Amino acid sequence: MLGRSCLCMPSENLKGSFLSAAAALKAADAPVLGKIQDSWQQQRELSLMYVRFYGALLVGILLTYQLQKCVFVPSAMAVLSRVLAA
Repeated sequence: MLGRSCLCMPSENLKGSFLSAAAALKAADAPVLGKIQDSWQQQRELSLMYVRFYGALLVGILLTYQLQKCVFVPSAMAVLSRVLAA
């Protein structure tokens, strides 16, 4: 059964319960916000790692392509034909 103070001043009780509920939600959200920021930080670091990897891969491919014009690298078939002819 509800107490008499509850029936006499409902606005005060609701106001107090609302404020305590809001404070509880704010306190409960603090770790969640930290986890969200940590996950965004982790996603940023992961995307940076992918950019570095694919950037290095692209530079390696372009460097190999440019060096191919300057340096003669015999194909595997040419080497194999020389070895079999000898």
